[in-house]
Amino acid sequence: MIGNKHSQTKKAKIYSALAITFISALLLLILFAMAAEMSALRRGYEGDTPRNPFQLHTQNQRNHIVSRVYDPTPGDIVIYVRYGCPLCEVLYDEISELLRTHDDIYIVGTRTDIGHALREVYPISIVPSAVLIGSNLPYLPLAIEGAFGNIVLDRHGFNLLLAGRENGTETRP
Repeated sequence: MIGNKHSQTKKAKIYSALAITFISALLLLILFAMAAEMSALRRGYEGDTPRNPFQLHTQNQRNHIVSRVYDPTPGDIVIYVRYGCPLCEVLYDEISELLRTHDDIYIVGTRTDIGHALREVYPISIVPSAVLIGSNLPYLPLAIEGAFGNIVLDRHGFNLLLAGRENGTETRP
């Protein structure tokens, strides 16, 4: 009798530990999903295409955080991106380098409220693209084919856009 009661107590402790482990894992998974969704929203994800938390987490690693509050100032350069855009993801490192070296470059998601408003004034047809605020220069598509058939940032075009800003010229880069 005593041995049977002892094994029942032991089983109850095991079941209790398993239940706590399962609930803890479930809570961690829910927190991970919420964090992935919040991070994706900061990067311009609009929830238009269903993705699981693991897909969002992976995609978040290669998408820039977009400006949610931006007051356009003449001379600023806006780089339009779209969450999940393959070209934007390929150029992630090069665009990040531009952001580190210039303090007047802003990333704007095309699907955000700011992106919609800016595209009415500075329309584009492809992402990633750059526009010079306060200028009538057309947008500059940033993705070009490199020497080896790979996709690279159009640094020459971007440098011409910077020069146009410095010189105040109104010609296409």
